[in-house]
Amino acid sequence: MVKKFTPFAVISSLVLSLFVVPTFASSEKTLDIDIGDNYEVKKFEDGRISPVSFAEELNERQLDKILREMGFSKGEIADMGITLKQRLVSDGGKRVKTTPVNATYRVGDGENEVTFEGDSIEEIKEQLKSEKKSNKNIDLFSTGWDQEDDVWHGKTYVTWAGLTGTGKEFKYNFYVEFEWDVPPMQNLTDRFALYWGDEGTKYASGDWANVQALVPDDHYGGGKWLTVPVESDETNLEGTDWSFEQGDINTAYEIRGTGHEEIRIPVSKTGETFTYAGAYSHPWWTNDIQGEDVL
Repeated sequence: MVKKFTPFAVISSLVLSLFVVPTFASSEKTLDIDIGDNYEVKKFEDGRISPVSFAEELNERQLDKILREMGFSKGEIADMGITLKQRLVSDGGKRVKTTPVNATYRVGDGENEVTFEGDSIEEIKEQLKSEKKSNKNIDLFSTGWDQEDDVWHGKTYVTWAGLTGTGKEFKYNFYVEFEWDVPPMQNLTDRFALYWGDEGTKYASGDWANVQALVPDDHYGGGKWLTVPVESDETNLEGTDWSFEQGDINTAYEIRGTGHEEIRIPVSKTGETFTYAGAYSHPWWTNDIQGEDVL
């Protein structure tokens, strides 16, 4: 998928990860898991958690317990926002182990452009911090990842949700999550995306995205979370691109968002390795240039 962004300078990141379609013996036998306060969830023998219709009624401690049962680590859970936790629990399923294989980070102002590649975002962050000391171009961009305290975070996750009714396809849930700890420079249009290639089929009703901003609460003081309008581009059958306007939330203290798609993969692909990707693009400042974010 190719997206043209004009006339903005763009900072973009793209992370490719691998996962193997495992041999699951899908079973309908379940056991009840007590999560406290008279709530129980069902766990299948194959490790999946049954979809939880009352996820929004649960407190964060209960959500965390369910996510641990789904196979997420304590570190992964600690990094998740409450909206993603509720969505993961609502969808149910089992965490699929993934392996980052390539990450790309590009920043430019029309005259200077720098591209970093590595095995993961963490590796690129270290490159940025090192490069800033010796490359004046990085000083121009002040990327956020060249600081000791990161201002932007992004993650992707995959869960296995069982078989379709015909038993011919596996159901997978793909998620991308991002967060700005402080408002980014320039209030323009940001984009985030998921890509799964041509081996899987997108389930028509699986598209879902949510972006929220913590803004001042003039009535009560402090802050309140507001939902931000999100536009979805589903014209590409191999990925989905979402966008939102930073200008709608120019008073925000923090910004966080999540995107989701349900992908079907034939059971005949068991044992094969697939590549999927998550991406984020932020126009850094206005300039008369063109940029491309390629998935």
